[in-house]
Amino acid sequence: MQTIRWYYRRGGVERGPVSAEELRALRRSGHLSADVEAAQEGDMSWRPIDACAPLRDDRPEAAPIDGARARRSLDGAALGSAAAGVTALLTLGCLPMLSPVLGAAAVVLGVMALRAIAREPDVFRGRRVAWVSMAVGVVAAALGIAVLALYAYIGPPAERGAPSTAVEIGEREAPDVR
Repeated sequence: MQTIRWYYRRGGVERGPVSAEELRALRRSGHLSADVEAAQEGDMSWRPIDACAPLRDDRPEAAPIDGARARRSLDGAALGSAAAGVTALLTLGCLPMLSPVLGAAAVVLGVMALRAIAREPDVFRGRRVAWVSMAVGVVAAALGIAVLALYAYIGPPAERGAPSTAVEIGEREAPDVR
């Protein structure tokens, strides 16, 4: 027996196909409201989701917590963007050549997060995290490029006579005992 697949339309954007069980679960969890329309695969006549008999759920809807809508999860790309942006800033002092790369990664992941959030606003959150992480990534990349340009102009610390390793520091401080 072949299961009937459904499409649903929210805000003019069609999604699917999904099973009737999946649509009932989305409706019950609060991710789909009564204004969402649904259509059977092959029929494509759009009706309100509650008017489609196979999609009606006789069980009561879950009560929202504190009157709020169903909890949305933070988009993974937004978290990745934040991690890349912060790491880009932290590597400025020790590995400045990584800062532009990590900064670019923060921007790319931020854009991916914003697209996912725009596509599924009822499922994902994290728009501010994505924007701030992208800004941090741009700043870290610019600072990394500036540090690298400064090193190209005046040379890295080791070439200017500054000790660059603990061994060199220990060698300079050790007295001559001959």
